[in-house]
Amino acid sequence: MRTKTAMNLRVGFIGAGKVGTSLGKHFTEHGIPVMGYYSRTEQSARESANFTKTKVYKNLEEIITASDVLFLTVSDGEIQNVWQQVKKYLTDVPKLICHCSGALTSQIFSGIEETSSYGFSVHPLLAVSSRYESYREISKALFTIESNVPGTGEELKELLECTGITVQQLDSSQKLRYHSAAVMASNLMVGLFHSAEQVLKSVGFSDGNAHDALSPLLRLNADRIADAGCREALTGPVERNDVETVRTELEELMKLDHDVGEIYRLLSKQALEVAEEKHVTKNFTKLNIALEKELDSI
Repeated sequence: MRTKTAMNLRVGFIGAGKVGTSLGKHFTEHGIPVMGYYSRTEQSARESANFTKTKVYKNLEEIITASDVLFLTVSDGEIQNVWQQVKKYLTDVPKLICHCSGALTSQIFSGIEETSSYGFSVHPLLAVSSRYESYREISKALFTIESNVPGTGEELKELLECTGITVQQLDSSQKLRYHSAAVMASNLMVGLFHSAEQVLKSVGFSDGNAHDALSPLLRLNADRIADAGCREALTGPVERNDVETVRTELEELMKLDHDVGEIYRLLSKQALEVAEEKHVTKNFTKLNIALEKELDSI
């Protein structure tokens, strides 16, 4: 499909939630012709169309015909169902069919090889939390592209790149590891922070006080990691090779809550790898043994 330059590809959205609305607004802000939105709920499509100054489509066939690129921005559980409906209206005019799931691959577009179209997963490495504000962050995020046919994503890559987005292409076999990394850096940080709050509450902090006490620490450290990298950001007892502090804190947390103790131990092992890279002349053998001994005793 090389009939249009990337900037002239007409983009349509099936699904009008946070991701579809944010991506559509980003495209329109950068001069990409966004045709509009189709949604199971017409009001939702109308709201997104109004926000992006595009069109509301009342049936699938119309938006499919009008678009060169179709983003199926629906929940992961609905992608297969929506695709089966879309497939009925595909003709011999090739389309680029995309979903934005982080974990699913383009293989979900079953039977697409029987059409003239191509399937892709296009995922922003970004927590899209607001329907009307997250578009401001889109150009800061890396996007990954994975295709059902290797080598067919160049035009889509150009489309994203011409709006300021950095793109990394993936093979379908790499998607789960990629998405798990995103989960650890984003969603699971919520679990880690929650654990820290629970530990403070165990020594008398209220919910609000625990949150307020830890929030500046989280923000400053996250900024430091983002700006300078893990080695420069690492501080604390692991970085100091303070075996006794790590050992006694681990014992105390195991008494409080086994799972929280395990979080502390396992993340200390990961931090130890960073510390060993940062301080190549230090001997961390005793700290390594202390962390492994806890594993044997559990």
